[in-house]
Amino acid sequence: MSYLRYNIQLAIKEPVSGSIKKITKDFEKLVEDVRKYTVRINDGQGNEEETVKATWHICRHDEGKPCDDEIEIGVDPHPKRGK
Repeated sequence: MSYLRYNIQLAIKEPVSGSIKKITKDFEKLVEDVRKYTVRINDGQGNEEETVKATWHICRHDEGKPCDDEIEIGVDPHPKRGK
């Protein structure tokens, strides 16, 4: 079986302007929509591949500081309890 596989890493200088902010939010929504159809290659096997991961974070390497925590796209970081 073959897979259509994307690997994307992008860096956008902060602060993000209003027009770019809208584009990045639209991009995150698109990734969230596509993520619903993704699968793990070799799911459950010893050679399983991490193919269902989409994250963003603030990188501070140019300031000599560590990056902020990664935030997963398409996963609610604060799920409602009791659902």
